[in-house]
Amino acid sequence: MRARGPTDDIDMTDRYVFSDHRDDTERRRLQMLEQVHGPATRRVLRQAGLRPGMACAEVGAGAGDIAAFLADAVGPSGRVAALDLDPRFLDFPKGGPVEVRQADIQSHEALEPQAFDLIHARFLLVHLERPLQALRTMAAALKPGGVLVLEEPDFRTAASASSDPTTRAAVDAVNRAICAMYAGMGRDPGFGISLPGLAVSEGLGGLTVDIDLPLTAGGSPIAVMMGASVGHLRQRLLDTGMASEAQVRAYVAAAGDPEAWASYYATVSVSARKGAGSAAFERTVIAGAEPRP
Repeated sequence: MRARGPTDDIDMTDRYVFSDHRDDTERRRLQMLEQVHGPATRRVLRQAGLRPGMACAEVGAGAGDIAAFLADAVGPSGRVAALDLDPRFLDFPKGGPVEVRQADIQSHEALEPQAFDLIHARFLLVHLERPLQALRTMAAALKPGGVLVLEEPDFRTAASASSDPTTRAAVDAVNRAICAMYAGMGRDPGFGISLPGLAVSEGLGGLTVDIDLPLTAGGSPIAVMMGASVGHLRQRLLDTGMASEAQVRAYVAAAGDPEAWASYYATVSVSARKGAGSAAFERTVIAGAEPRP
């Protein structure tokens, strides 16, 4: 349940794109994800009102970095539940400040109702077969006035900015293959952009929306992470028929080339409050810049 064209060759029953990763490979991928998105996640959580004494849930907790951050923030008077379908990397001691739970958030029983002040999930819903059920489970688990913080990607925004036409064509072909791979699994590669509307449809309000679309050179943390992911997903991407072997190799090479610039995906972050009434939006932030008054 961590953070997870069309083709008949892709197994539609697969829950997770990286389900066949070895332990060391998957742990490294999760560490890269935290390196790329950890600072922004912690900023968003602070802005959402994270404070001592809160009851928090981290859903799709991965390697536990954000669960540990939440535990430090809420202190001994608070509590943190860390949920994952595969909790093998959640190395928290029993009886400590973080309670590890193996659970499927797509089940309405994964979280007890009206029990949490803050619930967070990052790069989770895009991988799920039933993301709306997961959203409903999390919304139901919020106390009145509680905050749901979601971060999801939009892979459709990816684009090469390389000055070399061959590299640009190869990277954009793989970008199309990534979207096709998700679509072939019955997932929405642009799921992030739907977050505000889905939050409102579930009765949440007071939204804060943050959209981040970095343009970075090869060798940057996000480029290295995407290069490693594409290398691992090589066969899945080839099976879509949208990219060739040579184009996959060119993408991986460009991800490590400081002269090859690209936008790899946008991240949409939404904070929404239960029981906020008709005040649907409080503010919108684009690329980390404060909005105009």
